[in-house]
Amino acid sequence: MLEKSERVPVRKAAEMIGCRPSEIHYRMLQGEWDLGVVVKAVPPAQRNRYLIFRDKLYRFMGKEITCSD
Repeated sequence: MLEKSERVPVRKAAEMIGCRPSEIHYRMLQGEWDLGVVVKAVPPAQRNRYLIFRDKLYRFMGKEITCSD
């Protein structure tokens, strides 16, 4: 079961990291970046969903997590 964590939109995460959203999509799909979960599309859906969790994003960026964040 997933721990409860605030989610961050892909665009916002890309802005924080300094890359394009497509870079996040690619690297998460390849398993290179652990920022959250990739929910693979199940027909009739055509697009994967990318759930980015704030605590994982901050750890990835080397940022300390505080209660005020």
